[in-house]
Amino acid sequence: MAIDPQKVTRVTSIRNVALMFFRAMVGAYALNTFLHVALIILIGEQWLIVEFLNTFAQLLWLPTFILIPICLLMREWRLVAMMAPALIAFCLLWGALFLPNKPIEAQAGDIHIRALSYNLYAGNPLPIEYTQTILDTHANIVALQELNFPQAEILRNEFNDTYPYMAFHPGGTQGQGFMSRYPIIEDEYWRYEFLPQALGHQRVVLQIDDETQITVYNVHPTHPAMHGEIFNPEFRSLEIAELLERTAQEDNPVLILGDFNMPDFSEDYRAISSQFEDAFREAGFGFGWTFPVIPDFNSAFLRLDYIFYTEQFDVQSAVVNTGYTGSDHNSLYADMLILAGDS
Repeated sequence: MAIDPQKVTRVTSIRNVALMFFRAMVGAYALNTFLHVALIILIGEQWLIVEFLNTFAQLLWLPTFILIPICLLMREWRLVAMMAPALIAFCLLWGALFLPNKPIEAQAGDIHIRALSYNLYAGNPLPIEYTQTILDTHANIVALQELNFPQAEILRNEFNDTYPYMAFHPGGTQGQGFMSRYPIIEDEYWRYEFLPQALGHQRVVLQIDDETQITVYNVHPTHPAMHGEIFNPEFRSLEIAELLERTAQEDNPVLILGDFNMPDFSEDYRAISSQFEDAFREAGFGFGWTFPVIPDFNSAFLRLDYIFYTEQFDVQSAVVNTGYTGSDHNSLYADMLILAGDS
């Protein structure tokens, strides 16, 4: 059978064009990832563009896991070399989240509590879904963000027996609330006056047993696009600094729960994690993405919700509740131990 030279030429041309397009696209991506990592190393987050890119670093660097093997097969060594720093950084920053966790057993005298953090979303139209999520979690303490007045009334009626102790400060996106199986002996709510638009924060002290008290902060710092700018985390950083000043004065073991509006690759996260442990990083599995929940797709791509704890606690597990419940956030819960002798 004769081979048509013109057909061979056309196929070769198409293949060459496709290869050129692949090299151009992957080359542009590789160069951007290389520059991103280089800027992180050279200047940190001094430039806002770097901090903005760091917010989405997981998504930006994930394609390297697919593209580098393809480029290795194609012997595109320069492309591999440019993408390798992002792949290495990804593994160093988040690789441990995909390793099995060592089980932690409670010791004599340890007290187990399950803590739930849940941004309800002030416009949530699905009370059956969000109340069912809380019920199914079987938490001992529940920290709520973006609590509005109708939601507060629904929760009071629904959980009056399950959580006999409640401290609600409803107010839409500024609203905070707390439900507990343990007596609430102190409750404080505040908004920072130095912010152009302030969200809410809450502090409660719980009487766990006759000898044990813990302090729980339910927080909701503002997000970087909230104050009329495209991206500026300055106000969030001020709130985090104020929060750390407050917690430094505490004598009790401290938990901090909430929607922090920050990724786990940021200066603000490093400021908190230098003084507190991150429950999900210690005992969770996977990325722990909680925002934004996309209806019908059951997906998210940022980790904004956290449970932090002091050394008087240990964490056995941390889990993100997935599934659309009317909120743009997934809820997060952790099984914690108040260590004997440390309360």
